[in-house]
Amino acid sequence: MNKEELRLGDWVCVPALVYDAGDGDFSNGYEKITKLEEYEVWTTGLKEIGYDEIEPIPLTAEILEKNGWEKDGQLNLSPSHQYQDKNYTIAVNLDITAEKVPYIDVYNHISQTHISLECEKAGYCGGGYKRSFWVHELQHILVGAGCNKEIQL
Repeated sequence: MNKEELRLGDWVCVPALVYDAGDGDFSNGYEKITKLEEYEVWTTGLKEIGYDEIEPIPLTAEILEKNGWEKDGQLNLSPSHQYQDKNYTIAVNLDITAEKVPYIDVYNHISQTHISLECEKAGYCGGGYKRSFWVHELQHILVGAGCNKEIQL
């Protein structure tokens, strides 16, 4: 990843070789960025690694559902998952069809602001185009909309 893509609090995947057995619970190799260091190296507490060794985490239905998004059983142009509280409506579409591309749509009911991010189809894969969002992209759009929703992995 490029260091410029990251913000404090972003979830990322660090290489398994960074951890030694018995040094704590590092399930899945996921960590939050707690500081952005000046040079092209990030200290995980156990080892310094280059930012180019850090990988983004694909945004999945399982992650959305774990964080309170409800699966939308509708077809056609409806989102695949939706989260709503008194302040926000957040729709996420992870499905790719001829009619739909992935998107994240956030509506702030208090300020009446609307932020939308559409994902271009990219990369030919097994008979169709496929592109997904990363967890840190969802985190960025939530911050941009003023939503304090914390993402858990």
